[in-house]
Amino acid sequence: MPILSDPSVPLDNKQLRFYREDGKYTRLSVEEAIAQGVNEWKGWHCSAGSRGLYIDYDGNVWVGNCASAGRNDKNHTRVWDEWIDLAWEARREELFGPFPHAEWYIENTEGGYPLPVTGWEYCEQHIKLQAAIKEEQDIFFSQEYLMGPLYRRFLIENEGWRWFSKKDDVDTTWGLLGSIFHGWQVPATWVKCPYKHCGCGADVIVSKIKDKNALQHMHVTNNGYEGQFHTNDRYIELLDDTPVAVEMNFPIDYQILWDISRNCNFNCTYCWPAVHNNTDKHYDYADIKKTIDRAVDDWADGDVIRWNFGGGEPTLHPKFVDILKYLKNRDQWTMVTTNGSRTPRYWEEARKYLNTVNFSCHFENVNIDNFIKNIEIVAQWHDSHDDDHWIEVKLMTPPGVVELGLETKRRIEDLAIWKTPGANGRQKGAIMLVPIRDIDVAHELVDNYTEEEMQILQDQ
Repeated sequence: MPILSDPSVPLDNKQLRFYREDGKYTRLSVEEAIAQGVNEWKGWHCSAGSRGLYIDYDGNVWVGNCASAGRNDKNHTRVWDEWIDLAWEARREELFGPFPHAEWYIENTEGGYPLPVTGWEYCEQHIKLQAAIKEEQDIFFSQEYLMGPLYRRFLIENEGWRWFSKKDDVDTTWGLLGSIFHGWQVPATWVKCPYKHCGCGADVIVSKIKDKNALQHMHVTNNGYEGQFHTNDRYIELLDDTPVAVEMNFPIDYQILWDISRNCNFNCTYCWPAVHNNTDKHYDYADIKKTIDRAVDDWADGDVIRWNFGGGEPTLHPKFVDILKYLKNRDQWTMVTTNGSRTPRYWEEARKYLNTVNFSCHFENVNIDNFIKNIEIVAQWHDSHDDDHWIEVKLMTPPGVVELGLETKRRIEDLAIWKTPGANGRQKGAIMLVPIRDIDVAHELVDNYTEEEMQILQDQ
């Protein structure tokens, strides 16, 4: 359970610990880290994959959202399906030789090679080859094969996913593990970050170290709440040196960010076109449950995973509440990032199965009164139920909207129910004005904030 009484433990959203070499650390929120430009960890060792996963809009499974970025284009390609097809081509050539398969015909058929000039498609050799290929193809595309030792050997012999470079696409397939449709591999080791910036909040909070010497500072990652408590005296206000390690201030053994659909009822101008529409079909409930079971039983060895659902607007999935119920029945921790546009009646039900609700306010489309009402409804549930509850309110504030963001922030803070602790003894949540990043350069903020607006964003 979280430490409730120690004043040095933050109860706001400044939950990132940035360590310097001597083990002293300061705390920042994800938004502050991005706004201050300290989210640069190229060459660092990152626990993405072994402690965190990302499932994208098309069902591909990655070590992190960062790894999927190069594939998030208008084609909405299911990368794993492309890889499977290429891998099957290689496996088929390994078994039957290159076209025209002359050696296989000679060794395995009575007619041998060459085939008849006319009627070749009906000859004994061709019929036998096609039957053999069909048999091997069925084996290859079975769940047992794709998750089995023979396939893993094939990956190793072909340098893993980098065999995909035959399509000159190696940079954009780093970190690919599989898909929710064909299955996915379970990574066991930390990865080395190949990117200059880390922009997704779910990636930013994953534990990272500059080198192996910095592993000694990962007290919360290694020792949980005990590590948090025994290092509170190492906190400092400002980190006046280059950081060597980053972790959350509370333990997250496993987390999965799942962008469950692009389908969204908003159309924000600053939202990347490839990540929202109102046409995507929703995944089958059976595939979703299968993925949940694979993650809990095989990846996390039965432990608790923090499931963070995003989109699009995830609450538009017709089975979303059922998904949350299934996870809670498996003793899992759940979170959703939502635009808060569903009805109060919807939230009266959904709140029962969620630990954290991340309400994201988009002023171009939002009904502010309905948005605040839904926050109030979720907060009321937290008054009577103790389940590690938290409400995060992110007010998306483009240039020129910062004042409106501040006004909305004050309205929420003025709610009587927001001012009192929940049943867990903690404050109910935190509110943050979020700067908007450039739609073409994802790691950079848009450049037309005024100096006053930037100061407000950095100092909140």
